[in-house]
This record gives sequence, structure tokens and C-alpha cells, in this order.
Amino acid sequence: MSFDKQYCRGVSLLECVCSLALVGLLSAVLVQATHRSIQIFQLQAGQLEQRLAVMKTYLALGAALSMTERSHFEMVASVANGSAPQASDGGPHPVSNLRGTSQPRADSSILSVLEVSPRYRGRIIASSFSGSSVTVRVCELGSIPTQDQFRSYLALGVSGACQLSGSFTRQGSGCLELVGSNVKGLVRSDGCPPQSLLEFIPIERELSLFIDRTGELRLISHVGLKLLENQPIVRGLRSMMIHETRDTIGAVLYDVAIRATSSPEFSVTIPRGATVTSIWNEVLL
Repeated sequence: MSFDKQYCRGVSLLECVCSLALVGLLSAVLVQATHRSIQIFQLQAGQLEQRLAVMKTYLALGAALSMTERSHFEMVASVANGSAPQASDGGPHPVSNLRGTSQPRADSSILSVLEVSPRYRGRIIASSFSGSSVTVRVCELGSIPTQDQFRSYLALGVSGACQLSGSFTRQGSGCLELVGSNVKGLVRSDGCPPQSLLEFIPIERELSLFIDRTGELRLISHVGLKLLENQPIVRGLRSMMIHETRDTIGAVLYDVAIRATSSPEFSVTIPRGATVTSIWNEVLL
């Protein structure tokens, strides 16, 4: 009887050791499988986040370009190089005032857009210049804007366009007189041309989109070179390249290539909201 009891105790101990070893093995396999599953989930979540960043960038560019639907002016949309931001005439770009990590990436493009308001478009019947001051008398306005409704205005003439900022007074039915100064920025980096100005149209919004040095897509709101808003939209991006092309009838297309931190390049073509016409077609109508 004593031998049988000892034998049973030995078998039970062996079974216990085997069970513990099996439990340990299963636990190790389970931990490894769980760790692997977490890695796969994190990888898929990261890839999804980057795809969303690319899609948000595409939607932001499309929304910005839709602002050009209200104008045929060439200057209402422009693309600059992030390595040396310049306005279309070679002057300083509004984002050139940024410092630190908010500066645009050198390997990315900057899209800038002006949205004008045709409802308040008018005819300039007189203009005068005195030093840095510009005075324009505008008539044939469909509607008179309020004093604080717009921050700046486009003035177009046979020598091009300039951007004005100032205050105005009503001058009879459908007329106003604006006294202000030239705004240096996307439209023009030097003074307003002294030749006759013929068309007047308020600027409703002015913004730029670009990827900064940390990989965030940023929206900058500005009036000329003065920054009003600096807003990050989405992160996880590497580059955004934009190339402008146009066909024979004036339709403008933007070939866009967006790349996230570690994902394939996403390429798409976005049409501009309206065809581009010569400034002569606008001021001599």
C-alpha cells in the first residue's frame, strides 16, 4: 500500500509539472500572438490614419480651388515653391513671414487662393495717387458693401491689378469713394500702377495651403503679407507637389501628388473653378 501511494503521488506531481509547462507554453504563445495582433492593428491603424491625412489634404485643396469659381482672373490662384516662397511677380510671399516649424517644407508646393465677391463689383470712373495714398471713385455697383465687410479690394486697369485697403464713403446712388493704400502681397509686390484703374471688386477671403516642416498641412489666412490665421489641419504628411497646366480654351488643371510619411504617392488632377481669361477681357467689357 505504501508503494502504491508513493507511486500515485509521483504520477500526480508529474501531471502537475506537465500541466504547468503546458499552461506556460500556451501563455507564451498567447502573449506572442496578442503582441503580433497589436502590431498588425497599430500598423493598419497608422496606414489608415495616413490615408485619411492624404484624403483630407485632397479635400482641402479642392475646397480652396472651388473658391475660384467666381472669377476668371488669373491672379486669384497661384502655386509657389516651398523652398523659396515668392509671389507670382517675384515679390515676397505671405508665408515667407513664418518662422520655425511653421515654415513650408522645401520639397512641397504652396497653393494660394483669393476669393472675390462679384456681387459688389463696380466700375472705377476716377482714380488718383498721392504718395502711398490711392483714391478711387467707383460706380455701377450692384450693391454697396458695409464698411467692415471686406478687408481689401482688387483694382484692375490696363497695366494690371493691385490690391487696396482703406475706408470708403457713399457717393450717391450706386457709387462710393475709397481712400486707402496699396497692399503688397500675392497680387502685386510693388505700388499700384499709376495708369487708369477701371474695375473694382472686393476680396472676400485670401488663404494659402502648404505642408510645414513637421509634416502638418496648414491653412494660412492673410491680407497681403499680413497673417491673420495660422491653423494646422492634419499631420503625418511628407510632401505635396502641385503643377499647373492649361488647355487651349483656358481651362486650368492642377496635377497634385500627395505623399504621407510612409505610404504610396497619391496622384490626382483637380480642375480650377473657372477658365482663365486675359485681364483685358475683364477691364474692357
